[in-house]
Amino acid sequence: MKFIEGNRYIAVTKSLDTTAESDVIWGGWGCIDYKGNTVIPMELGYIIEGNTNINAIVFAESMGNDRMPGATRRIGVMRNDGTIALKPNYDEVHLVVNRWIITHECNNINGGYFIFDKNYNVKMSNMGYIEYQEPTKKNSGFFIISDIKGMKALFNDSLRQITDFK
Repeated sequence: MKFIEGNRYIAVTKSLDTTAESDVIWGGWGCIDYKGNTVIPMELGYIIEGNTNINAIVFAESMGNDRMPGATRRIGVMRNDGTIALKPNYDEVHLVVNRWIITHECNNINGGYFIFDKNYNVKMSNMGYIEYQEPTKKNSGFFIISDIKGMKALFNDSLRQITDFK
């Protein structure tokens, strides 16, 4: 069981199957509300994280445990109502600054990083790499984004470019 950010849902699993290699329980994950009603059926491989304020629940479809050789994992994002927003074609998904969804396409070694807004519109596509800093008392959050050629630039948390790519 894990709490989903946004204080609406709790991620739960009906399965008690684990492997000796991991404390992660794979299979049978879904979400309930705080009254115990099922809002997302318990049919997912795993729920990684979520934020109901931005209508995003990150889930994994898996064939095997992450820590075991030969395991595969595909990550996607669904909306609060359980409909798929981003199909599980990613090996990384991060919810950032309560407004951005960063993804990395599976097997894309020459880029493949995307930033989506909370309405699932692409704001940046096929970047080489995206590194982010969550907001602190001293800053409002920022991103270092590399293009396909490896050139880097600094962006603020609104994705406004601060420096040129160098």
